[in-house]
Amino acid sequence: KLDVGLYKKKTQECLDDGFKKYLNSARMRDWHNKFLRNYRDALSHRIPPYVPPKNLTPEQKQQEASLEQKLWQAIKSQNLDAMNTLEKEMDGIGEPSHFFVNSLSETNNQVIIFHAQVIADFRTLEEIIEKFCESLEAVNLT
Repeated sequence: KLDVGLYKKKTQECLDDGFKKYLNSARMRDWHNKFLRNYRDALSHRIPPYVPPKNLTPEQKQQEASLEQKLWQAIKSQNLDAMNTLEKEMDGIGEPSHFFVNSLSETNNQVIIFHAQVIADFRTLEEIIEKFCESLEAVNLT
């Protein structure tokens, strides 16, 4: 089970030479090393990615801090209506976050923008599948 993966030696021994050449090209090795392995290993073996709950401007941060103080007062006084109103108001501040990082404490960390990276990775996976299918067709023709 530890020898399965497109870049594992035992797996590559079973692949067509053309497909192996494609997988081991500089572009594909770069993608594998910078993105696939880094983020897959982090998600599988360490901690979940950090996704900020929302993006706030400096003014919105002040507004949210003020509302948070009011919320704590409502909690202390057990004022459920005020709590609900303040939480809804806080939810309306800021914009969704469109990026993640593996960790806030790791030094070799890169911010990844969801949309752009997902599109790039899906295109790369589609290309890998196409190349793999081409290698199967080449084997069947001979």
